[in-house]
Amino acid sequence: MDALPLVVNQQQLKLMQQAASQAIADLENQKQAGAFDSNGSQQEENLLTYGTDDYESARQLVQTIEQELQSKVQAWDKTPETNQPVEISFNSYQIGLMRANLKRVMQSREDAQPSADQSETQLLQDLLEQLPEDSPQEDAD
Repeated sequence: MDALPLVVNQQQLKLMQQAASQAIADLENQKQAGAFDSNGSQQEENLLTYGTDDYESARQLVQTIEQELQSKVQAWDKTPETNQPVEISFNSYQIGLMRANLKRVMQSREDAQPSADQSETQLLQDLLEQLPEDSPQEDAD
């Protein structure tokens, strides 16, 4: 897996980390709802989303995203507003999860405050434009 060469500022990294934390909470809610039961109808969707139908493996995949982002935030050595290249090593499933969760964060913020300052929405949009749109199935070849 090649590292993604993102050019971000500290606030964007924190937004990504928040999206990853929300993904972990969502994953727990899915488990509670039976989405990872061995005979559940969600198995195929879990395979497409996480590359596994095992809850612990899916949780590890999402936690790895959060941990890598946390380490990048902690290692930030510029002013928070300064953009700088940051290499993040995500596999295609992690990229897909990050895209989906960033879109969800952006939509929830727009729904909550439609007339709010657009700067955070723009930061999220900039992130989405940098993330590749490759689907996990393309890596299977």
